[in-house]
Amino acid sequence: MKNVVLAVIFLAILTPLRALGADFSGQWTLDSSASESMTPIFDMQEVSWAKRQMASTLDKSFAIVQGADRMTVTYSNALGTIDQVLLFNNQPHTTRNPAGQNVTLKTQWRGETLVSSGSTPVGEAGTGIVTASRTLSQDGNTLNVTINLKSGDQNATVKRVFRRVQ
Repeated sequence: MKNVVLAVIFLAILTPLRALGADFSGQWTLDSSASESMTPIFDMQEVSWAKRQMASTLDKSFAIVQGADRMTVTYSNALGTIDQVLLFNNQPHTTRNPAGQNVTLKTQWRGETLVSSGSTPVGEAGTGIVTASRTLSQDGNTLNVTINLKSGDQNATVKRVFRRVQ
């Protein structure tokens, strides 16, 4: 009986930890050779060549601090230091993207995948829905981010791969 009680206590302790999903905490850097170009998404958003050049430097490395109910992604780039806070409650929350712009996102766990989505400007006067799905490799050293942009009948998906900095 004592072993059953200990097993139940052990499961009760682990269950909330499991509910958190993967732990993305750490320093990450882009693996350019394993990642796809952002061109399809930039094309849909009608981003100019000059802005594409600047944007290509914005998310190459970042740090993540993850807690029970949120994750803070800190980007340090030419624009300075930008904190993007993602709340895991699937409720709309305003945060900043890597370019420093305010965006409203909803973020939730879907198993081991952390999914954020929200509206974003597309083209001159349009809007679209951007979704970012984040997963970790089995060994925890590779962060896979799939970004999807939908606007009307247009759809673009890009896969980005980041490696944990040891």
